[in-house]
Amino acid sequence: MWYVILCKDRSNSLSKRLEGRKAHRERLVSLQNEGRLLVAGPFPTSDSSEPREDGFTGSMIVAEFNSIDDAVTWADKDPYVLTDVYEDIEVKPFIKALPKKKKKMTENIIKERLNFLNPKKLEIINESHLHKGHAGNNGGEHFKLTIQSLQFKNKNVMERHRIIYKALEDLIPKRIHAISIKAELPED
Repeated sequence: MWYVILCKDRSNSLSKRLEGRKAHRERLVSLQNEGRLLVAGPFPTSDSSEPREDGFTGSMIVAEFNSIDDAVTWADKDPYVLTDVYEDIEVKPFIKALPKKKKKMTENIIKERLNFLNPKKLEIINESHLHKGHAGNNGGEHFKLTIQSLQFKNKNVMERHRIIYKALEDLIPKRIHAISIKAELPED
């Protein structure tokens, strides 16, 4: 679950904050590398992205932990706690409602899936707009695919198409309703 860690700075804590910054950031980068950090950052005292003598009023970290106890334990070991930068820490459960994870465009997925063919040319055209209301379509898109690859050498048209269909099979029919394929050698 996500937890928000709200930290309030002591007055005149900028020098201590700057001293402990490296160790503090290393812990955040570690969370990020584990895929557990949603967002983190300080609250500047003034309307500026650079701290002035008045420094910061606190920080906010939104990260994933197994429980609130784990989040509190993690927060209590922060270098800013150990060096007296923070005067108070509050940990609360957090539900990420927006933005929703953006769905990857089908064209990008097709491109990634066909990368193993080391294409010399790869053109993917979404023609879904030409097929509005197409009978039997459960929401999948229509594509026109042109691909040139040396991997097609000594393979007939059916074999080339099978290679492509195999790479895309889990996308059909939910994401791809129809695909027109032109698979050729670069010199064709």
